[in-house]
Amino acid sequence: MTDLIAVDWGTSSLRGARLDASGRVLEERSAPLGILNVPNGNFAGTFAASPGP
Repeated sequence: MTDLIAVDWGTSSLRGARLDASGRVLEERSAPLGILNVPNGNFAGTFAASPGP
């Protein structure tokens, strides 16, 4: 089975984690890009620009 990606986009930050097939966290990333901090409602652009590998 392949790795999984989990995303938690809350009001104050955007967090993501890469998990293996058993649910173990392999890597985590976060940024202060919560939904209340997204300029002009540009959610797609903000998500695309979020920290990645």
